[in-house]
Parts: sequence; structure tokens; C-alpha cells
Amino acid sequence: MLDNTKKDWLKLYIERYNFGESREKHLLVTQFINALIIEKVQNEKGDAGIIQLLNTGSFRRNKEQFFNNLDKITGINEDNFNEKVSALVKNEYGKK
Repeated sequence: MLDNTKKDWLKLYIERYNFGESREKHLLVTQFINALIIEKVQNEKGDAGIIQLLNTGSFRRNKEQFFNNLDKITGINEDNFNEKVSALVKNEYGKK
């Protein structure tokens, strides 16, 4: 997943792209990105921020509400999703 810096993270997130070894050993890009977002919120806002994040609503049921709430909590929205997620990936994997 890190071989190309021009990833369309939003598309991969929406499509729930599986980059695991197989269907049995799946790793959905959605899970990967959510983990990075959770780590960001935990570092910046602590447990209160995590509780807010958990109450953003279902992405699958109401995408617009999800992104509005995500933007309020993290500054990540549909328009800047690729840029912000790329930065999270670089911060996480660039430090190793």
C-alpha cells in the first residue's frame, strides 16, 4: 500500500479495499485508516475525543453526517481526505 504516494485513499476507503494476504487474512484499508485516525484523536484529544469519534455515526448509513462529524473532530473531510490520510501514513511509517 505504501509503494505509491498518490493513492486515492478515499476511493479505497469507500470500496473497503482488502490488502491482506487473502480473504481469510483480510486487512481492509478502512480498518487501517480508522486506526490511524483513532491514534490521531487519542493523541490530540484523549478519551473524550475517542468517544466523540465513536459517535460520528455510520459511514455506510449516512456518509455526509459521518464526514461532517469527522471534520469537526479531526479536520478530515471528503475534500481533504487523501491529503490528510497521506500525512497520517507518512507520519506513522516515515518514523520507522
